[in-house]
Amino acid sequence: MLECIALGRRYGRKTAVSDLNLMLDAGKIHVLLGENGSGKTTFLKMATGLLRPSRGQILFQGHPLSWRDRALFLKEGHLLCDVDPEDERERTGRSIAELYRKIM
Repeated sequence: MLECIALGRRYGRKTAVSDLNLMLDAGKIHVLLGENGSGKTTFLKMATGLLRPSRGQILFQGHPLSWRDRALFLKEGHLLCDVDPEDERERTGRSIAELYRKIM
């Protein structure tokens, strides 16, 4: 399980993610939908340990996410990926979820 508590990320004066509270259960497919610049990729980078949050915290299996958890994501078969809206503009949330279900 991945949990975000008051998660935020700023780049200078620009806020990419603001006060995100989210819980993703293991074994389910989750889809992030939003306009360009809404913070989807920034969230995924923080969730995989590639980018540190400016504020808040991410818990993975009940403990604070660490840089070492990236290896655990791979070991346990977690899949976090980003869909480019330019390539996927004809897709619906349901069809993207179906695509990921087939991959897994």
